[in-house]
Amino acid sequence: MATAYHDPGLIRQFGDDIEKNLADRILNTVPSYATFWAIFVGNDGSRNSLPMPGASAEAIKNRALIWE
Repeated sequence: MATAYHDPGLIRQFGDDIEKNLADRILNTVPSYATFWAIFVGNDGSRNSLPMPGASAEAIKNRALIWE
Protein backbone atom coordinates (compact mmCIF):
# COMPACT_ATOMS: atom_id res chain seq x y z
CA MET A 1 0.00 0.00 0.00
CA ALA A 2 1.34 3.39 -0.90
CA THR A 3 2.31 5.51 2.08
CA ALA A 4 0.48 8.46 0.51
CA TYR A 5 -2.74 6.96 1.86
CA HIS A 6 -1.35 7.27 5.38
CA ASP A 7 -1.14 11.07 5.13
CA PRO A 8 -3.34 12.38 7.97
CA GLY A 9 -4.08 15.54 6.00
CA LEU A 10 -6.11 13.52 3.50
CA ILE A 11 -9.15 13.58 5.79
CA ARG A 12 -9.29 17.36 5.45
CA GLN A 13 -9.68 16.96 1.70
CA PHE A 14 -11.43 13.61 1.25
CA GLY A 15 -13.15 12.92 4.56
CA ASP A 16 -16.87 13.08 5.13
CA ASP A 17 -18.35 16.30 6.54
CA ILE A 18 -17.67 15.31 10.14
CA GLU A 19 -14.05 14.39 9.39
CA LYS A 20 -13.44 17.59 7.46
CA ASN A 21 -14.89 19.79 10.21
CA LEU A 22 -13.20 17.94 13.06
CA ALA A 23 -9.93 17.00 11.34
CA ASP A 24 -7.64 18.70 13.85
CA ARG A 25 -9.47 17.20 16.82
CA ILE A 26 -9.50 13.74 15.25
CA LEU A 27 -5.81 13.87 14.39
CA ASN A 28 -4.84 15.20 17.83
CA THR A 29 -6.88 12.50 19.56
CA VAL A 30 -6.09 9.58 17.23
CA PRO A 31 -2.85 10.33 15.35
CA SER A 32 -3.00 6.95 13.59
CA TYR A 33 -6.53 7.59 12.27
CA ALA A 34 -5.50 7.84 8.61
CA THR A 35 -3.32 4.73 8.83
CA PHE A 36 -6.10 2.76 10.54
CA TRP A 37 -8.59 3.86 7.90
CA ALA A 38 -6.26 3.04 5.01
CA ILE A 39 -5.43 -0.43 6.33
CA PHE A 40 -8.62 -1.62 8.00
CA VAL A 41 -11.41 0.15 6.16
CA GLY A 42 -10.05 1.32 2.82
CA ASN A 43 -11.97 2.89 -0.03
CA ASP A 44 -12.00 2.13 -3.72
CA GLY A 45 -12.67 5.77 -4.62
CA SER A 46 -16.35 5.07 -5.16
CA ARG A 47 -17.31 4.85 -1.50
CA ASN A 48 -16.96 1.07 -1.39
CA SER A 49 -14.74 -0.79 1.04
CA LEU A 50 -11.79 -2.68 -0.36
CA PRO A 51 -11.77 -6.49 -0.28
CA MET A 52 -10.19 -8.08 2.77
CA PRO A 53 -9.18 -11.60 1.66
CA GLY A 54 -8.79 -14.10 4.46
CA ALA A 55 -10.67 -12.04 7.04
CA SER A 56 -12.85 -13.92 9.49
CA ALA A 57 -16.62 -13.45 9.49
CA GLU A 58 -16.30 -11.51 12.76
CA ALA A 59 -13.68 -9.16 11.31
CA ILE A 60 -15.87 -8.51 8.26
CA LYS A 61 -18.88 -7.81 10.50
CA ASN A 62 -16.87 -5.41 12.69
CA ARG A 63 -15.46 -3.75 9.61
CA ALA A 64 -18.95 -3.17 8.24
CA LEU A 65 -19.97 -1.50 11.50
CA ILE A 66 -16.96 0.81 11.38
CA TRP A 67 -17.53 1.52 7.68
CA GLU A 68 -21.09 2.67 8.43
